[in-house]
Amino acid sequence: MNETAITFHARGMHCHGCEHVIEAAVRNLAGVRSVSASYPTETVVVDYDADATNFSAIRNSVEQNGYRVVLTEEAQRRRSPFIRLAIIVAALAALAALILFDTRWISAEGEPDIAQHMSLGLLFLLGLLTGFHCVGMCGGFV
Repeated sequence: MNETAITFHARGMHCHGCEHVIEAAVRNLAGVRSVSASYPTETVVVDYDADATNFSAIRNSVEQNGYRVVLTEEAQRRRSPFIRLAIIVAALAALAALILFDTRWISAEGEPDIAQHMSLGLLFLLGLLTGFHCVGMCGGFV
């Protein structure tokens, strides 16, 4: 018996039903001890006997159900540069916005200064940000 565990991403999962489809497909293979799919992270963890089955058979059973299999290491390598770049760009944008809005938009008390001199674009941006706050707190625009 050659126990092996593998974790991979199954791209294309849309709901918790997808978890059950993948788990049922992989569980039917000979030699599979346990399988656990997670919709939120799109990951699948499989414990299997390498003497009875192999990763190719597991991959084929998942892909036959319409999902794309990506090894965890490959997914991390592809995502890492984009995530780093996105964090850097977001930090620079936040810094620029802080510098710009601090002098023109925030009053001495630290509250937004909504007055006649406020531009329509800034007023629209304030409304948009307030809307996202409502989505985050209530689950939708109120």
